Amino acid sequence: MNLSPSEQKLFEGYTQDEIDEMQRLMQQWSPATYPDVAASILDHSFRKDFDPLDYLRKASRFDKSKAVRIPPLGASDVGTVRWEVRKTGEYRIESPEGKIVTYGFN
Repeated sequence: MNLSPSEQKLFEGYTQDEIDEMQRLMQQWSPATYPDVAASILDHSFRKDFDPLDYLRKASRFDKSKAVRIPPLGASDVGTVRWEVRKTGEYRIESPEGKIVTYGFN
């Protein structure tokens, strides 16, 4: 399998089962402004102090039913939609196609 440099770095130290899980979860993501999804995950998980696999898991389990959609209709100026749980500050930003762009806590 040909992996990009960012995928090689992202998967370093994980078991094959964990890598398989990461690749499955990464299908929910948009690379947005990054060269690929792995580069996005590496940067976001590092900046937000998450283990990359935990970051992917948490983002995929985000419960929109407990979140407020911002903006309520349509999309932001850049075309994204932010989902935020006001009580906890947890949020997830999605692309116009519904792919995850980022995840975190305020």
